[in-house]
Amino acid sequence: MDELELLKKDWQKREQELPRLSYNDIYKMLLKKSSSIVKWIFYISIAEIILWTVLALVVPNAVSYTHLTLPTTPYV
Repeated sequence: MDELELLKKDWQKREQELPRLSYNDIYKMLLKKSSSIVKWIFYISIAEIILWTVLALVVPNAVSYTHLTLPTTPYV
């Protein structure tokens, strides 16, 4: 039981050294972090769209679509 009491006292000492943050302070930090992540996701998606568009324009005949033709037999 003595060890538990020592841990409690040590924890209380450290708690006084830590800065006190209000709800608004925490909210601002979370908002900043989440908006940064959303911004990076947006940039990556724009880069991906540009990449695939450029590839489609530069190499238009790279994929063969001959196997997709309609059959020539008449319907019965």
